[in-house]
Amino acid sequence: MKKIIATLTASAFVFGMMPAAWAADTHSPYYEIKDGNLVQLHATTDKPLNKDEIRLPALEKVSKLTLDTVLEWTLNNSYNMKLLYLKTAALGSKSSDLKNQSENLYGGSFEGYKLPASPQDYMTPEAMKKYQIDPTKATPDSFFWIGPVVETNTVLNKVIEGQGQMVNGINQILQAQREQMKTTSHQLDTDMWNNLLQTDEAIEGIKLQVTAQYVQLLGSKKQIALMHEYKGVAEKEMKRAQVLSDAGLASPEDVETARKAVNKIGDDIQTLENNYRLGLVQLCFDIGVEYTPDLLLEEPAAVSENVQPVVKKDTETLLANSFKLKMDHNGIDEAIWQQQNTVTKNTYGGQYQSVNTGIAYQKQEQTKAELVKKIYATYSDAENAYQIVLNEQRNLKDAQADVAKMKIRYENGFVSKHDFDKFSFKLQQAQTTLEGARLKYFALVRKAEAMDRGFIS
Repeated sequence: MKKIIATLTASAFVFGMMPAAWAADTHSPYYEIKDGNLVQLHATTDKPLNKDEIRLPALEKVSKLTLDTVLEWTLNNSYNMKLLYLKTAALGSKSSDLKNQSENLYGGSFEGYKLPASPQDYMTPEAMKKYQIDPTKATPDSFFWIGPVVETNTVLNKVIEGQGQMVNGINQILQAQREQMKTTSHQLDTDMWNNLLQTDEAIEGIKLQVTAQYVQLLGSKKQIALMHEYKGVAEKEMKRAQVLSDAGLASPEDVETARKAVNKIGDDIQTLENNYRLGLVQLCFDIGVEYTPDLLLEEPAAVSENVQPVVKKDTETLLANSFKLKMDHNGIDEAIWQQQNTVTKNTYGGQYQSVNTGIAYQKQEQTKAELVKKIYATYSDAENAYQIVLNEQRNLKDAQADVAKMKIRYENGFVSKHDFDKFSFKLQQAQTTLEGARLKYFALVRKAEAMDRGFIS
């Protein structure tokens, strides 16, 4: 309940931040005062939009980013989240409006009345008393008026009967409208609850997406640094080939091959840097931060910590918290309510509602099967990523041992400085590969943790 109140409060907050035009403000670019009247403006082909409509938001200047701040700013600047909040508020308001209309939609009442329509109707003791007829003083001539009156009463009775039927017909129409409003309001309530679930689902989805984007940028940055080191090694190799060629110990083809290798590495670095720059620009725009080439991305502390295997939760617990299954549950609840409360004129209408309920149940079973596969896939990917981290840790230790042995050989004059530097690059390569594996595992751990909160993807 607290979460619902918080969400609706956020909706109210977003309403408070709406452009003034939404409230038909006279200072809005959507309206103008003309001849003392408020006139709505329409976009035309020969007139540009008002500058207030296209003004870009101011971007904040920062020197570094952390994953936590990126996640916070992304949610604050997400147009999708604002739309979901607005949709929730709109659904709630429309549902309340329909309920209010339904409660105030009253029908008319009609009390039937029948006038005497035959001479015998006037001869009863009750009629004689009512119409002040004295049977002791009555003569045949005194009842001459009964014929015309009976005829008139017969016509009036038909009119009264018709009015009663008209009132009953109107009441039936109003009752149908009330039932329709009641049904629509209940559907809107279900949509509102589902929209609240979609809002929480969107929050988790945005967090995962941004985490993956952030981790990818960190990995790209490490890859670029490694490629620069690799280019330095290749340039030394090219210089060595040139020296050997000048001394007649290598062919010009060896020099050309080394030069092509350097150029290829340079091209790869340029591609990596362009992709990294584009990804960083997109991230900065999403969170409302001004892009600068030297913007620092801080690595989450959990990446460098001792890796631990993902703790698996039982499938039933994860499914019980699933946003998608909860929305399907609301769909079943709505279908059952419709089946029990919708007034149908024939058997086919009832069959339609029954089939709808069956479809809702089947949809939930289908969703359940799909989510189970995604749960197993996520845990399997996390296990594989964890094993890769362990493998890369072992490879790094092996590389450290190999470089240590090579250093002894170099210090004892068995290996040249050039060969030792070239061999030592393996150590940096192993370190970068391990860091990349840790980043990938970190993202998968976050994905597994999101399943605990109901987001299964």
